[in-house]
Amino acid sequence: MTSTQDIADPHAPGSVLGDRFEILEPLGAGAMGVVFRAQDRSAGAPAAVKVLHRKLVTSGEYVSRFKREALAASRFRHEAAVKVLGTGETDDGLPYIAMELVEGQSLRELLDRSGPLPVGRACNIAHQLLRALGAAHRRGIVHRDIKPDNVRIVVDDDGIERPKLLDFGIVKFIGGDPGELEGAVKTKTGIVLGTPKYMAPEQVRGEGVDGRADV
Repeated sequence: MTSTQDIADPHAPGSVLGDRFEILEPLGAGAMGVVFRAQDRSAGAPAAVKVLHRKLVTSGEYVSRFKREALAASRFRHEAAVKVLGTGETDDGLPYIAMELVEGQSLRELLDRSGPLPVGRACNIAHQLLRALGAAHRRGIVHRDIKPDNVRIVVDDDGIERPKLLDFGIVKFIGGDPGELEGAVKTKTGIVLGTPKYMAPEQVRGEGVDGRADV
């Protein structure tokens, strides 16, 4: 994520998307879009709204990938995966995804600060993430970008660490109802997507992947 000072905010604080999500402030930016802190007026709870970069709106590939992220994250529900609250377009035609706001720190930040985790602590985090991945795989979704930066760690009221799996931007759909996948881009064999340091060998080679690549 880049510094919020570097973000050209296309949506002024106080603007409302979909008559529901009130923009409060920018949180950061990634390759696909800008993320804003928002208030979900319907639920009276905080939310995170990801808006596609304006420069990418003319790219069919990136728009499809953005929509695929929303479809994947909404196609299954699990306590260890971020929840999609709604999708739509801004008044100026930019696609957005509204998700629950996950506070806490990324797993990368935790590891950088604490170093190797004790076995029990690491197993607790891994076990919850594997359950979320299992739920995704049963719905025909392969994440393809499992890495510490895409996991946030929150601590619940009982002091237990609860990881949340984020960023379904380069998912692959396998099987499932073709109607549900309408408009989704199927990645062709030979195209490499992901973060090389964390890829499975078959993913690096651009071969077909399934849930085993996530594990």
